[in-house]
Amino acid sequence: MAEHRFCTPEVVGSIPTRSNAPVAQLVEQLPFKQEVGGSNPSRGTMDVIKKIEEKFKRKDLPEIEPGMIVKVWQIFKEGDKEIVSPFEGIIISVKNRNRLNKTFTVRGKAAGQYLEKTYLYHSPVIKKIEILGKTKTRRAKLYFIREISDKKIKKKLKPIYSK
Repeated sequence: MAEHRFCTPEVVGSIPTRSNAPVAQLVEQLPFKQEVGGSNPSRGTMDVIKKIEEKFKRKDLPEIEPGMIVKVWQIFKEGDKEIVSPFEGIIISVKNRNRLNKTFTVRGKAAGQYLEKTYLYHSPVIKKIEILGKTKTRRAKLYFIREISDKKIKKKLKPIYSK
């Protein structure tokens, strides 16, 4: 059998394998090595990731779900000034619910036009999230409200409570 030019022993030896050597080096450098993986770094890799994620998660924001009517207070920086701007609308989707990169999309009306803004939930750009109401929904993603009118939206999404 002829040897292919990409499968020579030199090339095959230089391909990184799925060993735990890089992970082991990372775990050795962490101050909480004994808590997570101990002597077996592959067992503690997910624990290390979870601990790092927990450090950056925000606990001051309320739990959100699709169908909620919210007001999101966002911080804009212009030069030296910080401007806080509210955006009110309905949450049409929440993605990556239990992760640090959790995002949610709010659809609202601004200056006569409908806008959709996607926010990172744990971002420092969000000052606060105020829940104004909640509607009964039967779907996890409410993308269908993009095509229907305000009157049909009110009919489809029945309010459970509002402030």
